[in-house]
Amino acid sequence: MERRVFGPPGTGKTTFLTKEIRRAASQFGPDAVFVSSFTRAAAAELVGRDLPVDQSNIGTLHSHCYRLLGNPRIADTPEGLEAWSAENPKYALSHKAIDEDAYVDEGPSKEDSDKVFTEYRLNRLRMVPRDEWKPEVVEFAKHWEEWKTATGTMDFTDLLETVYHDWGRFPGNIKVGFIDEAQDLCPLA
Repeated sequence: MERRVFGPPGTGKTTFLTKEIRRAASQFGPDAVFVSSFTRAAAAELVGRDLPVDQSNIGTLHSHCYRLLGNPRIADTPEGLEAWSAENPKYALSHKAIDEDAYVDEGPSKEDSDKVFTEYRLNRLRMVPRDEWKPEVVEFAKHWEEWKTATGTMDFTDLLETVYHDWGRFPGNIKVGFIDEAQDLCPLA
């Protein structure tokens, strides 16, 4: 069964969500409830409400996937982007961290490679078939994916893709899930 709650800010959606999470934890047990939010700030707010749910079952979708996959090394950190750029000057990227909460980089980029990288990520998040990608994005993807394989790293989108494609269901004893701000999720999420 799926239920959705809509309303403008300040109408009590998070309070309602908290009440429903408590009810589910009482009915199914604290280890059977999964809670995900779009941002770390929203997840922190839910954690701060002292929910009767295993704390490892509360977080962003990226953080859940990260833990499920055994905390892999991440490619799109400042250090990773610096190493990538040093090895691939043709596709050098900004050395700022890609925020796991941000599906799109904030503000317009002045760097062509950053724009191609953003389009690459968006195509994957939107689950656009690769044969519909622009040629420059396909070319970038080839190099980026080879580099990730060579360095044993994953990017933030890999976390979602891997769990989406390789897991038949959410592992563990999860019986009920809550997604806060679900309208902000992309097709992959």
